[in-house]
Amino acid sequence: MLNIFLGVKWIRTRYGEKLVVIRLGAKGYMEKIEQAIAAGETLLIENIEENIEAILDPLIGRNTIRKGRAIKLGDKEIEYHPDFRLIIQTKLANPHYKPEMQAQTTLINFTVTRDGLEDQLLADVVAIERPDLEKSKYELTRQKNEYKISLKKLEDSLLQRLAAAKGNFLSDVALVENLEKTKSTAIEIEHKKNEAEKTSEQIDKTREVYRPAAARASLLYFIMNDLRKIHPMYQFSLKGSLNTKKNERFSILFFYDLAFKIVFAKAIQKSEESDDVKQRVLNLIDSITYSTSLYTTRSLFEQHKLIFTSQMVFQILLTNKEIDMKELEFLLRYPFVPNLVSPVDFLNDQSWGGIKALSSMEEFHNLDRDIEGR
Repeated sequence: MLNIFLGVKWIRTRYGEKLVVIRLGAKGYMEKIEQAIAAGETLLIENIEENIEAILDPLIGRNTIRKGRAIKLGDKEIEYHPDFRLIIQTKLANPHYKPEMQAQTTLINFTVTRDGLEDQLLADVVAIERPDLEKSKYELTRQKNEYKISLKKLEDSLLQRLAAAKGNFLSDVALVENLEKTKSTAIEIEHKKNEAEKTSEQIDKTREVYRPAAARASLLYFIMNDLRKIHPMYQFSLKGSLNTKKNERFSILFFYDLAFKIVFAKAIQKSEESDDVKQRVLNLIDSITYSTSLYTTRSLFEQHKLIFTSQMVFQILLTNKEIDMKELEFLLRYPFVPNLVSPVDFLNDQSWGGIKALSSMEEFHNLDRDIEGR
């Protein structure tokens, strides 16, 4: 699953060298757990299964003893540092843990969804095409968050002052002046916050012009991700490399993290320029589709290339609403009415049964009669 590697990469990047990484069952793993608890380090336990060793239950449940100063693991009591953090990671796509464990932990799902990936790719394409917009978007998001934090601090400060006031607080000149100052500051911040939101809406409206390109890229990625259902070779990498040789295969599993964004960026650079934004977006879509298709088919077995290309065409047509799902299902499944005798010599009995089934659709009504009358 892609979420495994993106999640672990994010965790490792966030905590850097301070992160302690172990795997259950590895040599000396209990000693590393004990040291991390005592030193207040961040501990990452990788690749856990659905059943976790019972010895770790007190740690996951934070069952401290002696007024929260220690925790008991097996026969040992370890001093529990307040800065200690535990992160557990699994390879399982849809794990089922005990209810108590789910209640004791916070679940973060790194699985990439189609809409989520589309938003990520939209940010990428806008950053290349309109870096000014993406920079403004980032700054406005940061400002809005700062405004929210400032308002919260003002509210907390106001409540604290009122709670600490004694007697008739209206006679406390300093308190009243602080309240007035807080009120005016809050109004000013709220005004700035509203202005930032209006500007953000305008930027989002401009960014949306490039969404069709991001949507096409997201669609192509998930088509490629489904290739693992055809052959396990496309899930587990043998020799993953951007410089793939003729007889080497790369893993679709690592495609987005290692290659997809590179292919995506290069496709944008190679696309034909245009002063018309709408035409530019169409050029981006064509370039992204061609580059991704070319790169992927190079890494497929010969008998799977037609499957991938057909799936890509069908999904694009369905997304653009240029093909009816019922007609596509007929093409793929070819239902036919059995035990019929063909009235024409250029169709066998099974083909005539297919014509009869097709004639039941509104768009092909009376097709069988038209063929018989020729």
